[in-house]
Amino acid sequence: MSEKMTVFYILVMLMSAALFTADMVLRYIEKIRRLGLKKKLIKFKGNTIPYEFFFPHTVTFLLLSLFVFGLTGALIHSSVVAWYLSAPAALIFSMLFCFVLQYSLNSTKNSPPKGGEAAGLEGFALVNIPGDSYGLIEFEYKGRTFQKNAMSEYESDIEKFERVILLFEENDMYAVQSITEVYKILRE
Repeated sequence: MSEKMTVFYILVMLMSAALFTADMVLRYIEKIRRLGLKKKLIKFKGNTIPYEFFFPHTVTFLLLSLFVFGLTGALIHSSVVAWYLSAPAALIFSMLFCFVLQYSLNSTKNSPPKGGEAAGLEGFALVNIPGDSYGLIEFEYKGRTFQKNAMSEYESDIEKFERVILLFEENDMYAVQSITEVYKILRE
């Protein structure tokens, strides 16, 4: 059984490395940007603990975690560890690798929109926003919910829970306009 497991780990490692290389080559030569990196295989999200980062969500992450599984499995198994201990250990290392990679990539994109990136996003007022002051809004950006200070761009009052459209951000303050105002302007 020992030799079969070593061959299994090496095959998993070689196949995932070949498929990952093909994924990268296709993306580079054919200018395919979203081939394996963007398409989600599974969609789930933890409420408080980001346990979804332990599992590969895309084809690219699946291939990388299979490579790590094969590599660590072969290394652990070559140190005369039984197969029933090397397989779970390799799986745990693979999941930890996936967590570190996805968590580090997602931590960079979990920031609120800056400047003109906010233009066109929709949200709603959490409190009344007087025309001459500021209030609090809530909106979603890249799958994350933000609560930020905002002021009415055209100094009109915005009621609590009224839908707003974000125009831009400056110094962590968002300029917003009521969606009903936008529709009135478009009708005229």
